[in-house]
Amino acid sequence: MKYTQLAVFVSTAMYFSSVTAVASETNVAEITQSGDDNQALITQTLNSLDNSVNIGQVGDENLATVLQLSSSLSNVTTVQMGDENQLSVSQEGENQTASVTQTSDLGQVILNQQGEANNTVVVQLGDGQSADINQADVSNNATINQSGVENKLVLEQSGSSLNNGNQAIVAQVGENDLAVITQVGELNTAIVDQDSGSFGNAITIDQSGERNFAAAGTRLGSGSSVEITQQGSDNLVMGGGNTPSNYGGLVGAGTKGADNHLTIVQTGQGNRLYADAAQEQSSVDISQQGDFNQASVESWLGSENDISLMQSGELQIADVYVEGGVSNLVSVMQYDMNNNASVHVLGSNNSATIIQGN
Repeated sequence: MKYTQLAVFVSTAMYFSSVTAVASETNVAEITQSGDDNQALITQTLNSLDNSVNIGQVGDENLATVLQLSSSLSNVTTVQMGDENQLSVSQEGENQTASVTQTSDLGQVILNQQGEANNTVVVQLGDGQSADINQADVSNNATINQSGVENKLVLEQSGSSLNNGNQAIVAQVGENDLAVITQVGELNTAIVDQDSGSFGNAITIDQSGERNFAAAGTRLGSGSSVEITQQGSDNLVMGGGNTPSNYGGLVGAGTKGADNHLTIVQTGQGNRLYADAAQEQSSVDISQQGDFNQASVESWLGSENDISLMQSGELQIADVYVEGGVSNLVSVMQYDMNNNASVHVLGSNNSATIIQGN
């Protein structure tokens, strides 16, 4: 096996491997480990270009650490198949890619990318998976797929500009899953889908800036929550394209099941949202502060649903729709002038309250 600058191939059990490369181009580092108690450490630094890292670990208690600093057009590919897996990848530079796959128990990923146009793909299959990903700068992309029980994702993206937004796409399948996404900047996108049949899941999306897009759905489960907070102007909580939803192409946030809770807060001007809570004992809380905001909310095919909508500003529009079920409650408060509220309730023991003006 031969490479232009550097090649390392290791197949061992209970072995530690380390590779370091500095101030060079087109480095290739490859480590393959099969056995127990394996560790791997690779470092490539100082203005490197077109580096490649490939790590494959099959066994117990594996640990892989990859560090690439001040490099461009570099990539990391890691596959861990075993118990007690851990991985830490740090990349600084432009056009870097990282692909991490964990297919067993207790896997954990910590990834930090700083620079422009970096891409991360993480796939975790198993129980007790965790991913902590931080991307700083513009035009970064993160795609996360987790399948198992008690999956956890904390993802932060910052530094985006108007024409170079960051993107986070998350899919979780399992029970008691957690997805927390924080995006700071402009033109960011966050899409989270928690699949059907799960329960006890939580989605939290916090976006600060302008023209950000958020879509979140937890489907056909119970005891789940969705919380979306947007600060800025012209932000959207609305579906379309590949947004996961059971409710149609324009639903940006939704829960379907029993005892689910949906909360959306928008602060700024020109924001729009569409939210839906379906099935039993679900609730929706929405707050908009600013001018020219729009909100459309539905709660259908369930019982004991609770919708509370508050808008503060000018030229607000609210459309609330409740159909089916028992003991539904709708409360809409609009302040200032030129507000418009439309509420449709169909069912039994429903209550609707609207307050407009000061």
